[in-house]
Amino acid sequence: APPPPPPPSPPPEALPATPSPDFRPPPRSGVSLKGAALANERVYVFARLHQMVHARLADARALCEAEAARRAKLAAEPHDVAEAIKADDEGEPPLEADDLAGRSDSDDGDDDAEMRRLRGRGYAGFLEVVAMLLCGDVTKATFDDACRLLMGNDGYRVRALDKLARAAVDAMRALAADDTLKPLFDAPLDAFAPTEIGAAKKKALLTAAPALAGEDVYGVRVDRDADGRAVKLHVEFHGSMPEIPEDVDLMVPS
Repeated sequence: APPPPPPPSPPPEALPATPSPDFRPPPRSGVSLKGAALANERVYVFARLHQMVHARLADARALCEAEAARRAKLAAEPHDVAEAIKADDEGEPPLEADDLAGRSDSDDGDDDAEMRRLRGRGYAGFLEVVAMLLCGDVTKATFDDACRLLMGNDGYRVRALDKLARAAVDAMRALAADDTLKPLFDAPLDAFAPTEIGAAKKKALLTAAPALAGEDVYGVRVDRDADGRAVKLHVEFHGSMPEIPEDVDLMVPS
């Protein structure tokens, strides 16, 4: 007779339920919660540089589109007319084939092909060459040439974009290391006044963040559309914080 089957194994002990940790959303800034907050000069500097970068990018887009339209119109002209327009734009007659005899473009062939590729992408090509400049993949001279090629003679208007972008990044890094922003963002809305912050509020801010002594203070306000998207940022000067006299105790009484 076959041996009897082994007895069934006891059911495993149920593991104790692990309580799920309470979800704590990250803290939101005063601007996102209240639509307004106080800020220091570093916030103003970053906001101003961001605005300048945005304006230059808008200029670059418009210039790239205008230059692309000009080239498309030029390409539609008969050959002789196109050559005459090109000569007029450049201020000199086009070179004949005999004038190019003995001249080698082998060193510039790859660069010319790359420039043509960037020009074919229009504004996207401009953003690509900006990124390459910021990463050190192209020289400033190559960037200037690309600006002329992509945007025509008005390309000089955006040639300082790399400096603006680097300055904005430096300002953003300064904000990330700024320990005075939290007490400013957490300040109550009644800290606002048409021109300056009241003396009592200034003392309260200095108590929370003594590093604010002597700092310029700004009011930051965001306008949003019906869908809640930010459409405009207002940064208004609210006065300067006083220096802390040596004989003044800012410690909160226990």
